[in-house]
Order: sequence, then structure tokens, then C-alpha cells
Amino acid sequence: MPFSDVLRDPRHRPLLVCAAAAALVRGAASWQAFTASPLVHRPQLDALFYASWALDIAGGDVLGRGGAVGGQPLFLNPLYAYVLAPFALAAGKGLIPWVLGFQALLGGATTALAADTARRLFGTAAAWTAGVAVALSTALVHLDTHLSVSGLAAFLAAGAVWCAALPARDCDRLGGAHGPLAAGLWLGLGALARPITPLVLPFHAWLLARRASPGRRRAIALAVVVTFGLTALPSLLRNGLVSGEWAVYTRASGANVYLGNSEAARRHRTMSSGGRFRFNPFQMHEDVRQHLAPRLGPDATWGEISDTLQRDAVAEMLRAPAAATAFLVHKARWFATPREVPSSANLAVDREFAPLLRLGCVPSWLIVAVGGLGLLLHVRRSDVLLGVGAPALAHVAVLTLVFPLSHYRSPALPAAAVLAGGAVAWALGAWAARRRWRK
Repeated sequence: MPFSDVLRDPRHRPLLVCAAAAALVRGAASWQAFTASPLVHRPQLDALFYASWALDIAGGDVLGRGGAVGGQPLFLNPLYAYVLAPFALAAGKGLIPWVLGFQALLGGATTALAADTARRLFGTAAAWTAGVAVALSTALVHLDTHLSVSGLAAFLAAGAVWCAALPARDCDRLGGAHGPLAAGLWLGLGALARPITPLVLPFHAWLLARRASPGRRRAIALAVVVTFGLTALPSLLRNGLVSGEWAVYTRASGANVYLGNSEAARRHRTMSSGGRFRFNPFQMHEDVRQHLAPRLGPDATWGEISDTLQRDAVAEMLRAPAAATAFLVHKARWFATPREVPSSANLAVDREFAPLLRLGCVPSWLIVAVGGLGLLLHVRRSDVLLGVGAPALAHVAVLTLVFPLSHYRSPALPAAAVLAGGAVAWALGAWAARRRWRK
């Protein structure tokens, strides 16, 4: 089909219009933030770590034997650093504006994926709803103006939803854009950016297997799982061969659970260690090691440290089960909070430097709330429940255990926006049916 025909086809308008709006809004806000905000052109915390890591990769330290990673097991998810590495190779320390431009385009692609998924599942009105929600998402627009893995994670989560929620014409084939190999690849790459998608794996494998003929179901499910596993293999081999610790992704899980559930976290109602170690990827390694040295010795492995922190968090929760349970309930509720809970990027501060960030005017709580309604309305549809609902609910489950910071929950927004489109489509259908009945 010629591109001019694509533009005239009303089915494609929400995809193209919303994707273009997403890229333009992110590009304009990123340009203003980069030129005005020292927090953007002088990155801190995770952004600085990723930039340093990308420069190390561009300089030839592909496996992280030195530099920022220092031969340790991975502490942050690796995919973003390797995505940044070509920009670091081309522009050196001037990579930031190039990365921000790339993230603006990636935001457009994420919007198109969400809108297309909603269109095929629920119709054109749902496509416009999902497209506008992702294009103008407060959290996604904001985080795309920083060096942040959130935009990449949101793109891969949207791709997984697009792949699994739309049935292939030949459901017994291994290949194809919506086949099991593609599904495993989307999920596997997503886990390298934000390791929540392993929880989604069984649901998407089950969904694709259900569509196949009875004799092919086991092979289809196995193809999803094997492809997913192959994407994790480089990370596993890197950790084992370089650091001596065979971690699949990172050794940060224990620290995250501890920071999100300790007594200090409950007291301050945010991720906290009570001042025992700094919330910074450069200093956290050393602070945690010193904190646990009297118990584990100075040569404890990161696996031992992570496991100890996780046990400490569980022990603290068992000492105060009522308070710990109430805190978990609050965190589940905070997943839909009207406030964008800041971490390394604070929306209120950044808006002072970049007023164009206000173009991101669709708050996360609205997307999550309407998306939750959409899931309830369409819960009997397996393509909705397993294909779209599973990624959204996986984020709720993991972030209830850890903490729903803005950059943690934002990758769930494309799936939630698709579900919100389903709610709007249902409401419009019910209204139209009522008008026909009255006539």
C-alpha cells in the first residue's frame, strides 16, 4: 500500500497522528530541558552510571571488566547501556542530545504500538484513547527528557503487548510478527531493560499456545520460553565469566526489596535504608558492603549480600506483620497515586526549567484507573486478560513488593492505556446501544 493511501486510511490515523505528537512533544520538551536544566545536561545517579557505562563500552570494555561496572555482577539492567553505546561511540561525552532525540522517536514508536494494539482489540476510539494517553503521558514525557531506561522499557513492554494480544493468521507458525519467536524476543529484551517481564512469560506463552492447534500447543509454548531464555543467556554468561557469580540479570533484587520494605521505608513512606547507605549506584556498592561486613566479612559476594538484604527485609516484616501488610496495601494503592513519586528525576523541579513538560498532561493515575476499569469490563477475553492485563498486573505485583516510583511504574503505562481504550470503547458502545434502544 502506498504511503499516501496509509495516510488516507482512517484505521491508521490514530497511530500516525499520535505517534507524531508523541515524538514532537518529547523532542520539544527534551530540547528545552537540555538547554535550561543542569539536571539533564549534567546527569546524576542512574543516568550518570548508564552514561559512564556506555562510554566504557564504546571505549572497548564491552563486558564491564573495569570502569563503572568494575568487574562486579551487574547492578543495573544492561540493555540500556548497550543501546546508549553507539551514541557514546559517535559523540563521546556529547551523547546526551543524541540520546534524547532517539528517545523522542522511541516514544513515538511506543505510542504507535499501543494505539495499534487498542485498535485491533477494541476499535478506532480505543486507538485514539491509547494513543493520546501514551503520547501525552506525564510520566513518559518527563522521563524521556532524561537519560532513563523507562522509555526503552515502555517501548519493549508495548511491543510485547502488541505481539501477544494480536493473533497471527497462522497460529501454528513459529515465525511472524505475532508468533512465539517474536513474543519471546519482545519479553526477553524487556527483561534486560526491566526484569518484571519474566512474570509475564507464562501468560503470553499460554495465550499463544491456546491459539494453536492441539498438536502444536506444546511446541508453540516452548518456542516462547526458549527464545526468552536465549536473550538472557548473554547476561548470565557475562556475570558468571567476568564476576564469578552466575546471576541471570542483576544482583540488585535484595537491595531493592530491603529499600522498599525496611522499617525506615515504612517510616518515611519511600524507599529508604534509614541513612545506612546512599541511594546511588556509585556509592551503594561500597556502603552496603561496609554495612554488612561485620556479619559477612569484607569479601562477601554480591549474591551473599543480596540474599542477606532480602532476608533482613523479610525479618523486619515478620517482626511487625500488621505494619508491613498495611504498607504493602498502601504501595498497591500508590501505584495509582495522583503524585508522580520522584526518584532520580523530580517532575516539579524539572518543570521549573522546562515548562514544555506540561504538554505531558495525562497523569499516570488516570491511565491506571481507567485501564483497571477496562480490564474488569473485558476480563473474560483471554487476549485482553493474558495479553494486556498480565503485563500491567505484573508491574503492580512487583512494585507492591518494591516501591511504585515513577520510573518503575511507567513501563506499565502503554498496557494500561490499551486497557483504558477498551473502557472508552465499551462506554461508547453502551451509549450508542442505549440511543438505538430509545429510538
